[in-house]
Amino acid sequence: MDEQESAARAARPGPDRPPGPDRPPRSDRPPRSDRHNRHSLKVLAVLAVCAVITGGTGLTAMLVRSTRHTGVRSVAASCVAPEAAPALGSAAVGSRRLDGLGFNLLESGTFGSVVPGPRSTLYALQACGTEETELRVLHLSANGDVLAVSSSFERAALLTSSLAIDDGSLYLGAARLDLSGSPADAPYALTLYRLSAPGLEVLGSRSLGRGFGLSLLASDQGHAGSTVVASTGHMLLAVRSGTLTVTTLAGFGQSIAQHVSADTDAPYAAVSVFEPGSSRVSPGATVELIDTATGRVVSLARLAGALQVDSLAFGAGVLFAAVSDGMSTEVKRFGVPALVSPGWATGRTTGIPATLETMSLDGVAGVVWATDQTALVCLDASTGRVLSSATSSSSSAAVSGVVASGSGTYAVTSSGIGVLDVPAACGDGAA
Repeated sequence: MDEQESAARAARPGPDRPPGPDRPPRSDRPPRSDRHNRHSLKVLAVLAVCAVITGGTGLTAMLVRSTRHTGVRSVAASCVAPEAAPALGSAAVGSRRLDGLGFNLLESGTFGSVVPGPRSTLYALQACGTEETELRVLHLSANGDVLAVSSSFERAALLTSSLAIDDGSLYLGAARLDLSGSPADAPYALTLYRLSAPGLEVLGSRSLGRGFGLSLLASDQGHAGSTVVASTGHMLLAVRSGTLTVTTLAGFGQSIAQHVSADTDAPYAAVSVFEPGSSRVSPGATVELIDTATGRVVSLARLAGALQVDSLAFGAGVLFAAVSDGMSTEVKRFGVPALVSPGWATGRTTGIPATLETMSLDGVAGVVWATDQTALVCLDASTGRVLSSATSSSSSAAVSGVVASGSGTYAVTSSGIGVLDVPAACGDGAA
């Protein structure tokens, strides 16, 4: 399908464009009793899907209500307007705090994927609607001004959808829970959208079938060979710049690609792959380094025992991995491109001690930020040495990610997006 046809199809109702404010829901619904029975079956199926996913893949299944069961159709009515000031009071003041680090909340809300834009701006994926039943994209300036807001993407799940920008094109990967078909099918219907970077209008869309989520990342940014890669759990795809044309870089057979990270300085993507099994002790994961231009597997590291990967992030010629044995998590580092010598991989240690919580990693220009529910730590990207750390309290906002744009470093928290006052020791992260 060419791009003009994609844009034309996106302009009329269809599977990828549910009814909006100007198109009321269809009235030819089945009787209420039938809908109730179907809903009950879907709830049971959702629980089964969640048990499989949380028990084996580590991908979070976000439960969203079907559009058949919600009357919410207006983004403005269901999501705090970007221009609206947050309510004052002790709860609002507390939500702006990050213990040990300065933090200035710019935009309140529930955010997932956030990527840097031109001139120190940010593109952010925000959850709206009753029980977060729709997503929208915000374009934010460095001081928090809202430059553009997209239309809504109904039924898209926040934690399994994502954004990526490459050569002036903004891509949205939307994952919608779909329990139709065989129980063995992946639980999400995936759609790739291309948006205009200035105004966030949808320029076209393309279905990518089913998967466990749609993770979009840009590798080798700023170079002629830069590529947007898309991981569906089943496959790793490459998106041709400025189009919706995709090619398959790698397939994983019966295994599942659980986590993915792209090197912004080289044409590499790292993928953690595991084999789902019925045994209580699953085999350890492997980490594959893939050339995003050719799809060639450059190197592979097989983790010992039943170790699994919680998160991946590239640093300065180093790949960092948060590795869990089911009881505790450690952050390890592997050389690039040779991840490990033949044999079982253990990785080199970092300055972060083992923690009982799941850790998330973000590589930000010279440092790697590691976050969990109680800590925010920056590591030297080449050595893994701890440069600075802060521990949160019950009154501070939990950090879910860190991103840099231009000269600013921003934290995504449970309260919203804000400017992070980076410690001097981690100053390279704001470069």
